[in-house]
Amino acid sequence: MSGSSAEPTLIDPATFRHCMRQVPGAVAVVTTLHQGTRSGLTATAVCSVSADPPQLLVCVNRSGTNEAVIAAAGRFGVSFLAHDQQTVADAFAGGLDDRFASAAWTELASGIPILDGAAAAFDCIITQAVHAGTHTIFIGGVVAAVAREGRNLIYKSGDYHTV
Repeated sequence: MSGSSAEPTLIDPATFRHCMRQVPGAVAVVTTLHQGTRSGLTATAVCSVSADPPQLLVCVNRSGTNEAVIAAAGRFGVSFLAHDQQTVADAFAGGLDDRFASAAWTELASGIPILDGAAAAFDCIITQAVHAGTHTIFIGGVVAAVAREGRNLIYKSGDYHTV
C-alpha cells in the first residue's frame, strides 16, 4: 500500500464557493413566524431528506438574525420560487425592511407565511437542528405542502435562470 496515512486538509473556502457556484440550485425563500413577527431569507441550501416521514432540510447562517428566529419559532416554511418571482428572491436576499411587501402570502397548517404562486411550498416543524461550520441545518417534518406546474427559478454562477 502506498500513500500517506495523514489526514488530507480541507480546501480553502474561496475554492469551495467557486466550485459550488457552478452547481445550479433551486431558489427558495425560507420563512418563519415568531411572536407575531415574520422573518425570512433567500436560500439555495434546501433539499428533501426523506419521503417517509416527509422531511426537508434548510441550512441557515448562524451570523444572521434569521437563524435564531427560526430556532425560537420551532417551525419554518419553504417556498421554491417560480420563474417570475426573482424580485422576491432579491427582496429576501437584500436588506429590505419589509421583505414581505414584495409579494402576496398565505398560510398553511402552522401559520407560517408561504409565498402565493410558488412552484412548491412546504410548511415544516423542526425535528432536529445541527450546527455545522457557520450554519445550522434545520430538519423539518412537513405538515402541509402545495405545488403548481410551471417553470422554476434557479441560481448558478451568481445569476438567476429559469427551467
